[in-house]
Amino acid sequence: MALIKLNNQSLTAVSALPAGLGGGGKVLQVIQDIETASSSEEIATGTFSAAILSASITPSSSTSKILVMCNLHLSTTNASSGCHAILKRDGTGIGLGDAAGNATRATGGNLGNALSSRFIANIGMTILDTPSSTSNLTYTAHGKHGAAGTTTLYWNKEGSNDTDSMDGRVSSTITLMEIAG
Repeated sequence: MALIKLNNQSLTAVSALPAGLGGGGKVLQVIQDIETASSSEEIATGTFSAAILSASITPSSSTSKILVMCNLHLSTTNASSGCHAILKRDGTGIGLGDAAGNATRATGGNLGNALSSRFIANIGMTILDTPSSTSNLTYTAHGKHGAAGTTTLYWNKEGSNDTDSMDGRVSSTITLMEIAG
């Protein structure tokens, strides 16, 4: 069998990427935190909860991007108030909506469900972050309610008393993927 050469080059030379183009877009590492326990926190209007999910990653290069994917499940006893969620990198919000008057700046949210407190909001958030760092980075997810005054925020459960088979329990996750730059 004859060896065919393209432009008088071997197969290895032809299939090799030009310098500077190799490796971009590859997933270099994956970190995940899953919270299966349900809990609650009394929080005042306009206040986000303590971290519900947390995951840390150390990028291997300052040109790497971090793909942050989060599914946070929230509810309140005041179901019509809705819930908001925020992603933070080292304590600073990322992927926030624009400022507008007194509106909550958040990464994700829902409008609520006026029918009952048995509603669990699935707030999905995906951000391709560009931290330009090789230091350890901690990403956290926090929630808040949209009610006036102090109200209980629940995660991974319905805003009810868990007394019957209609009550549900779920989990929340945050996944970090380092993407080569």
